[in-house]
Amino acid sequence: MREYSRFDCFSAYSPQGAQAKQKCLAHLERDLKALLTSRFEGNRQFASKVQLVLWQARSCYQDYQEGKLSCQTLNDQRESVEASLKKVLEETLLDTLPQIL
Repeated sequence: MREYSRFDCFSAYSPQGAQAKQKCLAHLERDLKALLTSRFEGNRQFASKVQLVLWQARSCYQDYQEGKLSCQTLNDQRESVEASLKKVLEETLLDTLPQIL
């Protein structure tokens, strides 16, 4: 069985041994909420898009907990959520690169 640990994003947790680490979603959501009030439009757009992906993930998990989704369907949805997040990150990178260069 794979060992998972949940951590904040603080460096004190970095040395903790686990096969996989999950960042605390409550703290991530707090940081995204702060970005929604940023003076930079790109930050606000990014935060909004990531919040939608997190909502999708939480909704799928809640449906699974309530017996509305099978484990296989939840896994399929996980792949969809990961693809959505990857798309947000790639789009953000593409939008940001011209400004940096």
